[in-house]
Amino acid sequence: TRSQQRRDTAVRDSRGGRLRNGGQHDDGDADNQGDSDNEGSGPHAQRSPTLEDYANHEAATLAADGFSPWWPDAAENLHHYLGNTGDPQSMNVDKMLTDLPQLSGNSENAVKVMAGQAVTKSQESGATGPMTYPFTTAWSQEYTNQSTQPNWFYATGNYKAATDGTITVYPPSDDNPEWTYKYDYRVHTADRYNWDGTKSTDIVGVPITDKQLQELHQAGLAQEYDLVGESSVQHGEGPP
Repeated sequence: TRSQQRRDTAVRDSRGGRLRNGGQHDDGDADNQGDSDNEGSGPHAQRSPTLEDYANHEAATLAADGFSPWWPDAAENLHHYLGNTGDPQSMNVDKMLTDLPQLSGNSENAVKVMAGQAVTKSQESGATGPMTYPFTTAWSQEYTNQSTQPNWFYATGNYKAATDGTITVYPPSDDNPEWTYKYDYRVHTADRYNWDGTKSTDIVGVPITDKQLQELHQAGLAQEYDLVGESSVQHGEGPP
């Protein structure tokens, strides 16, 4: 779908934010959904499951059911992992922008930096009318807080975010002596839902270790997957 194509493009785009002429840009190597050498559980179904694996799968399912009313996104993502499809899962970025003020603020600040560059470029070109510039911001690392944002902490933890959109610059006019701009953009997010086997978390009184969940992937009872998402179009305007 067109929405999926935009998400795929956002994941592929360069880490370096840039204005783009006519919407053209060079694809970078930013595969933000992959794991580093120290992340993930290795090959799926690399061994046969044990009785302990089946018991841990059932315990994790019950835990996800238990905290679903309070942490719906965390529960949904854990259920998807336990569902063992490995299919990509969508991130609700509009909800993230509401629940995670640092994501909203960081995204808008990054767009305003691009807007300032667009104004400078328009001024240097001697523009006498509106000029529109497509742009892509750099991917940035975003963080969640376990104590104040538990739903998203357990749903995704740390993740990547970037924006793309357009900025229209308006030169001074009889009604306004200042250079101004308006922008429209989407926020894109990407992450890998996996377990590295080094942490233990107490979730609503149930101790669950990364190692237990990691071993479900290794035993072929659960499967790691990509998390990707994009927001609805955000709007803004301002002076340089």
